[in-house]
Amino acid sequence: VSQSRYRLVFANYGSNTVSKIVGTTVANTITVGSSPWGITSDPSGNIWVANYGSNTVSKIVGTSVVSTITVEINPMGITSDPSGNIWVANYGSNTVSKIVGTTVANTIAVGARPWGITSDPSGNIWVTNYNSNTVSKIVGTSVVSTITVEINPIGITSDPSGNIWVANYGSNTVSKIVGTTVANTIAVGSRPWGITSDPSGNIWVANYSSNTVSKIVGTSVVSTITVETSPRGITSDTYGNSSVTSHNQCMTGGM
Repeated sequence: VSQSRYRLVFANYGSNTVSKIVGTTVANTITVGSSPWGITSDPSGNIWVANYGSNTVSKIVGTSVVSTITVEINPMGITSDPSGNIWVANYGSNTVSKIVGTTVANTIAVGARPWGITSDPSGNIWVTNYNSNTVSKIVGTSVVSTITVEINPIGITSDPSGNIWVANYGSNTVSKIVGTTVANTIAVGSRPWGITSDPSGNIWVANYSSNTVSKIVGTSVVSTITVETSPRGITSDTYGNSSVTSHNQCMTGGM
């Protein structure tokens, strides 16, 4: 990936837009649905946005919305699997939508108030259920495991080895899931929200109420970094750098 072609794409919840940053400049502002929340890219570089207020997903190709897909109630988290299918956590209806092409192919019941969603390297889907304090593992189109974690899980990510990491907003902890078992519970800052893995498998956590980021190596917090007010979204680039947002959601990738 060329650093000169690197981009950041943000979903702007309050203005119903997506901003594309190239280098250090906002190159495009794209109107999407109401209250865009989650954002992801597929393997082809297309951008997908979960619009919380309009119960839709916007597909952006280049700088244009080419499809608007109706899903269930209050979509929040969104991810792509390795095959390019799109998965959406519908917070208001306790379901996950699987989009193939631009069609909702499956709607899968999960736990209460699904929020975060990720794909592991094998293409399995993992969902945090905020109100039921669980994580759902989806294989194919079926929930095959429901794993109890700590209180109010929000963020979720997979590391390069396929382990799953969960930010538990209500208990100020991170859960590490190996297979379908919680192997470790790690104390971090106050109200952990976003979580990501860097290419080396280190874990980074945005702590909303303590205005910090925790870096986890192995199963220990090795650094606590002060950032700006109320960090939420966090992601790692291919170089291992981390980007943090305060209120908007952020997706990062190479073009």
